[in-house]
Amino acid sequence: MRVVILSGGSGSRLWPLSNAVQSKQFLQVLSGPDGQKESMLQRVCRQLDEAGIADDRICVVAGSEQADYIRAQVGPKSILIEEPARRNTFPAIALSVLHLSEIQGADLSEPVIVMPADVYTEQGYFDTLRKMAQLCEEDLSSLILMGIRPKSASDQFGYMVPEDGDSQILKVNHFVEKPPVQEAEKLIQNGALWNGGVFAFRLGWMLERVRASAGDVSYGELSRQYDLLEKTSFDYAVVEKVSDIAAVPYDGEWMDLGTWGSLSSRMEDTVFGNTICVRGCGGTTVINELPLPMAVIGIKDSVVCATWDGILVADKKESVHLKDDVDVSMLRPMYEQRRWGDYSVLESMDAGDGRKSLTKHLVIANGKALSYQKHQHRDEIWTILAGTGEVTVGERTMRVKAGDVVKIPAGTLHCARGICGLHIVEVQIGEELEEKDIERVEEGMDSSGNSIASQTEES
Repeated sequence: MRVVILSGGSGSRLWPLSNAVQSKQFLQVLSGPDGQKESMLQRVCRQLDEAGIADDRICVVAGSEQADYIRAQVGPKSILIEEPARRNTFPAIALSVLHLSEIQGADLSEPVIVMPADVYTEQGYFDTLRKMAQLCEEDLSSLILMGIRPKSASDQFGYMVPEDGDSQILKVNHFVEKPPVQEAEKLIQNGALWNGGVFAFRLGWMLERVRASAGDVSYGELSRQYDLLEKTSFDYAVVEKVSDIAAVPYDGEWMDLGTWGSLSSRMEDTVFGNTICVRGCGGTTVINELPLPMAVIGIKDSVVCATWDGILVADKKESVHLKDDVDVSMLRPMYEQRRWGDYSVLESMDAGDGRKSLTKHLVIANGKALSYQKHQHRDEIWTILAGTGEVTVGERTMRVKAGDVVKIPAGTLHCARGICGLHIVEVQIGEELEEKDIERVEEGMDSSGNSIASQTEES
């Protein structure tokens, strides 16, 4: 049994706490069994482990911009499959099954479970995954879905309408995508189930679907042409074209924590950060990630969230419309976690003469290093605020401390490694300041292949 976790999302439904890079599944706001905060992704991986599903059989597929979050949160507990671009669920699953077959050497008869990273559920859900895999092995159906027994009529989910049959496995007659509440009530009366976005199939069967769509392509070839693929959902590309679809019902706890109302209902704490919340703030969740103090007075059943990306004040019921009401797709993330630490954007400025500047605050964890890289369209100036570290610029590696300034001309390979509490203010200056203007070589190495930790000199 192989498990593929789909980890995508635009980050718009829980903005400004989430963004295009830090999607909702990475938000560490849930309480784990040890009392520590964990994300939805960490929770799912923990539950898979508790269900006895081996760590080396769990794959997480995500965009390359989210790779650092995944490595930081689940590390070696999963195999990361990086999407070169965002192309919806069918290309993501296609890339995953090619990776399973070619890179991991999985048997073509092995059952594969595809599931979302942002589900909030209980252990019975994972027992149902095992059952779906077992039914795949028994060849009872080409494609098996998990059907969630609805707790109420909702227009936020898709429905699958089964035919009469064994309550343990049901043949799916047809699907209805997000119907109005009144129609949903009638569907439920006829035994309809929520479509939980979980699929089970044999690896070889899915490879045939991929080749029928993309030709006899290899994993490397699909990766190289990935940004040219059509943005297509798995439901549209596969599910709607398969006649023998079965559903396994699941009747336990299941929530999509995709709105502020649903997320806050599973958060033990209601106030985060430098905040006071007084005089009748019942049902209100307040999150302040800024260094400035925040006061919330007499606001009920709302969410107040302030981060480097923006500020939101909304009634929780109305916040379900956030994605439609506020277009955040063109906003660049102002804070990101990386495998080496994190950074915040402090200021962005256009000088008016064609040159721009972008100022960041970088925190590099002890023993971690930026990738060895260069930029073609910008110079950088690093000012060491605190701590100690090592910086490589071209052929020269130096030890740095608070007060040191390092200039990095465009086209120059450079790197930095934290030794103790390294904080850097980075000022980028150039006509083009884009994250894609980066060329990486082997991490932590200079152009001669030597570690940046060797032959250091005082700045």
